[in-house]
Amino acid sequence: MHKKKASLVPLINEEDLPSDDQQVVGSPMKSVNSASSPSLLLPGDSDTNSYFVSPQKLLTRRSQRIQTHLSEAKSLPEPGSEHGPGGRLDGLSPTSQSHDDACTLGSPIGTLSLQKSSSSSFRGGVKMCVDGRAASVSLTSESVFIKYNGNGSLVSCCLGVGNEDIPFSEIVSAELKGQRKSKWLGSPFAENVYELHVYSFARAASKPSVWLPRTIVFSSPAEKLIESWKQGIDESLAKVSDRRPKVLLVLINPFGGKKKASSVYDEVVAPVFTRAGIKASPLVTKCSGDARETIANLSIPELEQLDGIVAVGGDGLFHEIVNALLEIRSRQGESSHVASKIRVGHIPAGSTDAVACTLNGTRSAFTAAMHVALGDGVPLDVLRIDSEEGKTEFAVSMASYGFMGDLMEASEKVRWMGPVRYEIVGARMLAANRSYHARIEYLPAPEDHPSLSSRVCTSNCLICSQSSHSRLNSANKSFSYHAKESLTRLPEEWKVVEGDYAGIMLVIMPCRSEKSSKGVAKYGHLSDGNIHLVMVKRCSRWQYLRFLMSLSSNGLEAGTSSEFVDVVHAVAVKITHSRNTEENSTWNIDGELMKSNGIVAETHRGVIQVFARGVEHI
Repeated sequence: MHKKKASLVPLINEEDLPSDDQQVVGSPMKSVNSASSPSLLLPGDSDTNSYFVSPQKLLTRRSQRIQTHLSEAKSLPEPGSEHGPGGRLDGLSPTSQSHDDACTLGSPIGTLSLQKSSSSSFRGGVKMCVDGRAASVSLTSESVFIKYNGNGSLVSCCLGVGNEDIPFSEIVSAELKGQRKSKWLGSPFAENVYELHVYSFARAASKPSVWLPRTIVFSSPAEKLIESWKQGIDESLAKVSDRRPKVLLVLINPFGGKKKASSVYDEVVAPVFTRAGIKASPLVTKCSGDARETIANLSIPELEQLDGIVAVGGDGLFHEIVNALLEIRSRQGESSHVASKIRVGHIPAGSTDAVACTLNGTRSAFTAAMHVALGDGVPLDVLRIDSEEGKTEFAVSMASYGFMGDLMEASEKVRWMGPVRYEIVGARMLAANRSYHARIEYLPAPEDHPSLSSRVCTSNCLICSQSSHSRLNSANKSFSYHAKESLTRLPEEWKVVEGDYAGIMLVIMPCRSEKSSKGVAKYGHLSDGNIHLVMVKRCSRWQYLRFLMSLSSNGLEAGTSSEFVDVVHAVAVKITHSRNTEENSTWNIDGELMKSNGIVAETHRGVIQVFARGVEHI
């Protein structure tokens, strides 16, 4: 009778065992020579049949490895100490915290850094499982640095193996999720594993300006380790939280666009604000002008509690909020000072959403909500418009007369049609081919100022950070002065044209949208103090259609002139129409309508602070 052979599993060469600064993800192998013997291949075990060892011996090694890991966790320094979470962690030297030698690669899971330095510079990083992969993780003064196991090559990075640097400025919060049974890092046996969820975002690979929700899961069998990392991340987030809002008033327009603003807030925005620890007070508006009235009636104590006011709707709702705040700021007294500290946000849920598209490069509600939660901020120009009839409006996108005004007026009568109404009514307006007589006076921007260069406005825009030119109103609270006062400034520099115009547009920001990806004003900026004054003379239907197609595909550029279109940079404009109001068009101011025989308009630089950082990638 032959003796039954013992069940065997592969043995590991000692040099193949993971070193102190290395952890390799393994996977269980099929048993050798016996279906009844369980696989015991562990993380770090090499696939070799050179030697064999019994399951009992391999289990002993597994137990020793776990004990070593737990001992390391117990010896961790307390959070906030010099080398603990919140301080300079894990023995990383200043050189090891620097990532100047890293190059970046866009990826669906975020921007990964391909580190050129040797792996030895990361010794001391805490061993964890990150999103199911073995990694060495460290806290720097500005980020969470993750060194995934792998050779750091381009191929391994694209497969999710490499290095990743996650700035605290892009982390919303961290949350302990308790313990669960799991086969941690390929272990054949389930054990108690503790998880820390870090809430951030990932940039879409095809369009980096679009942010996608991302939860980064850190796990370890060492409870103390996970708790200390939670405390360390919280302490680091506290250092970048000065600009993050704590209390917000959220105004929701349930009638705009596809009438989905309420569900957008409940399903997309509210969860982001909750995780960010923001106390949000949502209020559904009942009609046009309701938001404006609501803000105007806020008391000083109520205003003092607010860090910002957020619009969930279209450009019209954002326009109402801006106008209400600037009206308060125009007053004398304490309320003016308090209102000047309130920032404004736009969560797109309207028909066009030019404000959100221009600020963020996308109509993604999640992206806009994240910019609010992270406290991103940029200044925004406003255009003060005073009518002959004594009415004042502030615009942040565009004020238009003629074709665009007629289009908006007619579209308001068929709102029940939804966004498609613009195409249908637009075709009718094009067939009508109307034009209106007007006298246009304007103060040009200085030709040699850097803001007139052909640069696209993006995040950290150099043009928007340039000093203002001398032709802008430099008075304190300049926006509170009637625009007609601009007529007395450099009177000899004003230009005058007169004629019949199919359309007149005063464009304040780039005005990007899904219909005009490059923007109406291709080289317009969020905060340069300039207006793109567009004058379209009377022309044929075909010529105006060609103009609209050019505007949609390429955008307009100041300084260009054709047979029937002129585009100039200006800082103030006066437009006078026919005295017969029946022969006049309607002014379309950020989607809001205003009838007038004439207006005076002046731009004011960086008056409003908005929750955004500008378009990251064009």
